[in-house]
Amino acid sequence: MQGNVDFRTCGVIIVVMSASYKFPRRRRLSLKRDYDAVFAGGRSAADVNLVVYVLPTELSYPRLGMAVGKRHGNAVVRNRIKRLIREAFRLNRERLPRSADIVVIPRVGANRELKALTRSLVDLSRLAGEKMN
Repeated sequence: MQGNVDFRTCGVIIVVMSASYKFPRRRRLSLKRDYDAVFAGGRSAADVNLVVYVLPTELSYPRLGMAVGKRHGNAVVRNRIKRLIREAFRLNRERLPRSADIVVIPRVGANRELKALTRSLVDLSRLAGEKMN
């Protein structure tokens, strides 16, 4: 029987993602002027893992930008760090400041586990956001 696949027997698990957990382009900082605005007018907070800059915006959602320099390692290492930070942002969006641009800079030698980066991102973005008020 062509076209009929019984997913229970072939071991495939289908995961349907909720739209709220996606990471669309509008939630990313990509322009130099956006980064410059956050660095110039935003507030920062830091710990052993991350430095986080937060700038309130008129948007109804947070946007994420990252700056991961070559001192962290080769492209594979830098991309792994960026994937972890993106995942921490994506899964914890409701715990971050609602309308803000957030730029994250990982520290060299930082803990590269998702749990540690998530805790740092949430705590530091909240702390930097409170400094704005």
